[in-house]
Amino acid sequence: MEKLSPAPKSLLVPRRRIFFTPSDGQFVSLSEAVPDLIKQPHVRVPAGEITGFESGKRSGLMEIDGDLYKAKGCRPTSKTIGYEPWGTQSFPLAQYEADRVLEGREAFIKEGLEYPLEPIGFWVYNHILFKGEPTAATLYKAKGYTRLDELLWLMETSIPFGYLSVESKNVLTGLLEHLGFISGQMLQIFHRNNFSWDSSWKDGSPSNAHPGNIVIFPDSRGNTGVGIVDFDNSITYQQGDDGDEEESKSESQRHDVSNLKGWLRQPKVISRARLITYDPENIASRLATKILSRIPELTDYELPTVAEYLLEKLHTRYSASLRSQVIDALTWGYGEATLSDDKIPWDDIQPISRIIKATRTEFITKTREILSTHTSKDRLIRSPTLICR
Repeated sequence: MEKLSPAPKSLLVPRRRIFFTPSDGQFVSLSEAVPDLIKQPHVRVPAGEITGFESGKRSGLMEIDGDLYKAKGCRPTSKTIGYEPWGTQSFPLAQYEADRVLEGREAFIKEGLEYPLEPIGFWVYNHILFKGEPTAATLYKAKGYTRLDELLWLMETSIPFGYLSVESKNVLTGLLEHLGFISGQMLQIFHRNNFSWDSSWKDGSPSNAHPGNIVIFPDSRGNTGVGIVDFDNSITYQQGDDGDEEESKSESQRHDVSNLKGWLRQPKVISRARLITYDPENIASRLATKILSRIPELTDYELPTVAEYLLEKLHTRYSASLRSQVIDALTWGYGEATLSDDKIPWDDIQPISRIIKATRTEFITKTREILSTHTSKDRLIRSPTLICR
């Protein structure tokens, strides 16, 4: 099993370690405040001089002097995937996305919302060309980069919801409603400023409008911020466009909302983000098995089987409502004209493991109660029968 590394405080989940090494090329700056390390182009490699954290298939995160930096497109090749090079971007597309991010960032800040990313430059790989153009990685200073889909997946697979106290459930409900509401508000502001998040779906490509591109981060006031990212397929529409253009904008914006809700209903991490997270083993099962090993009454039971049964009995039902809470709050936020005054302090959800640990005593107590009511006809079967029928 691949070991995960503790993430920086600005991330809510563990991440795989990755590596960077210096590369040929040039640095093109968009900001005056850039660390010296960033000014030297780097590429992501299996083993190298500088350690970082997984972010996506073609990107990575670096922590420099306590600040987080994202490099998107830092695995340059000349191989083709769709209309772009695999592992990187053409320099013109990297510039296009940085411009869209700057426009979106300005719109969000004007509305009183912080944004997690600030474009600071590009690593331009002049020696690796794609269709005659140099390839490039876009560089961002990031306030945080926890993706919503991986956070939901972690919560669903690590927290035995059926054993949560009312207090813990209220904390989670408040967090989920906050994340959904602000996501809806961000998307509404984006649309109100004549943007669409994604247009690639029109030619059959996967849409960027999904929860893997909603980022959770600590804002400057110590509260939990939310931002939508990945604008390489976004479009800015001009005011007063003709009827056909206006209909195209409306169609794209409707798709942004429907695609995001559709993906939120799926209990998994988006495929392109799966490399970020975890091995396929069920974390909840491992956690439950470890807790159950402390109960003497279960000496004669096959613990993974018992854990599987208990989690199936009391976990799934709440997981479904977890996503419904986010979707309902997103719909509410998208339709609201004013921002919510409610704030969720970052320290209240960092780390999520506090909530997980708080359930352990309750989990043991509830398990004993369930076991005391079981008879030989029930699904909990003693060893050597290892199957829950």
